[in-house]
Amino acid sequence: MQGPRGAKGVVPMKIISWNCRGLARSKAIRALRAMLIEQKPDIVFLCEIKTSSLAKISQCFHSAQLISSEFVPPVGKAGVTHEQIHLRLKKLRQELRKWNKQTFGWCHSKIKSIENAIKDVQMKDQSIENLALEEALQVELDEQYKRVEVMWKQKAKQRWLQDGDANTRFFHLSTVFKARSNRIHAIKRTDGSLVHSWEEIGNEFLNYYSQLFSTEFVQNSHPFPPDLESLIPQVVSEEDNVFLCENPQPMRLKVWSLKWPFRKAQAQTASLQAFSKTFGIL
Repeated sequence: MQGPRGAKGVVPMKIISWNCRGLARSKAIRALRAMLIEQKPDIVFLCEIKTSSLAKISQCFHSAQLISSEFVPPVGKAGVTHEQIHLRLKKLRQELRKWNKQTFGWCHSKIKSIENAIKDVQMKDQSIENLALEEALQVELDEQYKRVEVMWKQKAKQRWLQDGDANTRFFHLSTVFKARSNRIHAIKRTDGSLVHSWEEIGNEFLNYYSQLFSTEFVQNSHPFPPDLESLIPQVVSEEDNVFLCENPQPMRLKVWSLKWPFRKAQAQTASLQAFSKTFGIL
């Protein structure tokens, strides 16, 4: 079964349950491995494996290339009552807790220990071994933070970790409160002294902008700073400028018109006629 992808408050997880009826056979191992490659499940639940030897079971799990595995021995017989099912589920819960603690551990304590280890490595000499160790610890720390994030996502059953909180009431309220806390507590005068009172801050703003916008215009003064033309590189020379600005000679226009590329003779004749009507030199 598979959790509905995109459903609100549900983390997608693919679980496969297979009544294999004999896992020790090589045919069953090949079928299991093919199913894992094709389906790519998160959890695989195998029942009726028809073997009770832990060595054989471990060998089968290793052959199937499972990342981690846990074996729950059978209890009782088939056709149990509801009370026995409840006891089995309770035992399964205890086993899952034990497996979670042994496999993943307590995330917060691991994060604290990894951070302390990183601090100890940073206090040592920056050798190649210490830098490699610090990099490995940082990767492990990032992995623990991701696990904590997924854990809170599963506990809170909220999608803000995946979709973001940019369009929620919490985000808008936090933005409003942050804007209220953004205040000017002091400004610096031109002489370097600080002003703290609201009245003096307002007077400083008023005086500064009054002087800025009341500057008198000096007659016969150049509106632009000197040597502004030197900022633009001169690409066209004086000779090129004279050539581009002079009026074209009639014979030159005629030569250019004859050299104009045309794909068809009709287009060439029509263009020459229009050109001669305009300039009257052809």
